[in-house]
Amino acid sequence: MAILNKFVPEVVRIEPRADGLRVLVLLRPESDRTEILAALKPLSNMDVQTFLRPKQLTAEMVTKAKTPSVLVLDADLSSQGDLDLIRELKDGPCARIPLVVLADRVTHLASIKAIRAGADDVVLKPIDPAEAHEVFARVGSAATSEEKSFLGKVIVFMHLVGGAGATTLAVNSASMLSSMSSTSDTCLLDLDMQYGNAASLLDLPTTSPIQELIAEPDRLDREMLERMMVKHAGDSVRVLTAPSLPLPLNALQASGVTTLLQTARRAYKYVVVDLPVALASWTDAVLKEATVIYVVCPPTVAAVHRFAQLRRLLQHEELTGLPIKIVLNRHQTPKRNGDISSSQFSKSVGRHVAHTIPNDYALISLSHNQGKAAVQLKPRGAFSDALFNMLRADLGSQAFADAPQRRSFFGIGY
Repeated sequence: MAILNKFVPEVVRIEPRADGLRVLVLLRPESDRTEILAALKPLSNMDVQTFLRPKQLTAEMVTKAKTPSVLVLDADLSSQGDLDLIRELKDGPCARIPLVVLADRVTHLASIKAIRAGADDVVLKPIDPAEAHEVFARVGSAATSEEKSFLGKVIVFMHLVGGAGATTLAVNSASMLSSMSSTSDTCLLDLDMQYGNAASLLDLPTTSPIQELIAEPDRLDREMLERMMVKHAGDSVRVLTAPSLPLPLNALQASGVTTLLQTARRAYKYVVVDLPVALASWTDAVLKEATVIYVVCPPTVAAVHRFAQLRRLLQHEELTGLPIKIVLNRHQTPKRNGDISSSQFSKSVGRHVAHTIPNDYALISLSHNQGKAAVQLKPRGAFSDALFNMLRADLGSQAFADAPQRRSFFGIGY
């Protein structure tokens, strides 16, 4: 294969069973290849090939070869060049290949640096065989599944006015997405540091220790994030709740929010974010990470004016091309006094209303009072159907492929 012209192969090769993982290890010249091969050899069901990295390595070099199941990169995490290489590999054609970084234990914050740069996991040197086995079992499972390793999708809900129902839609979206899979692949981040109420809507017994993230954002890694999450008893969604006491929005920094989102994207397939009504210094950091941004508006003239203001602000800040979708919430036909239609809203703001969510006051009130998502209380209702269609349209039908039996459960008939 073409890659052999780019690397110097190691003579030792670990032969797998026929269905084994294809593991490509890219080593630095100064690496102890004997140690690395000795640590990898006991791992079963892996076809391991090692190559010496050239001075200049690009993602294209890797993809010219037969695509490996897992890519292992020996990196010096004190080198900015190696950190940039990790980002290049994960941002380019190798984005869907699980990337494991080999890093020296003595490097300060080695695991955190690698994960932030884009690595799916880290094995520290000197290599502990038990740690290596655990890492390769995890990434190997992802590599052999139908869904290859990739960064999770970020689904952002923005409020333009208080009481628009964005938090309700965020909570129900997270609940619906989590119910589509038997694994814990969905999380909800409540970033309203002052009055976030996702925990209240789900009747969660505790709140996340968000102060740890605020005090030491550089320490955040996947393990720390998991410890901060609160699990909802009704489904598998994990929730990073707002603090028990209100904090200033600027308690969070843009760099810390970016780290939070990137860490969550590597740990979860879907990352649902509920933003505060007020704009913060880190709001743009969230918007830049988003797969889709749902701007939730009530069908009112006031919401038209607020959206126009938001649009002008984004243009002023040169935040163009964002994946914004207008969601008209509590929409009903015939219109109530004071409401405007979807077409009137679109004409007023000069932008298409992507989705309308019907008004079901009784269901949402019951949901809030019981601390259970509305899509769980009434999965065949108009509210659940509209939310299902919205998520499927913007995330793709594969978002619900893990649990086809739930399609009839939601009464959609697809």
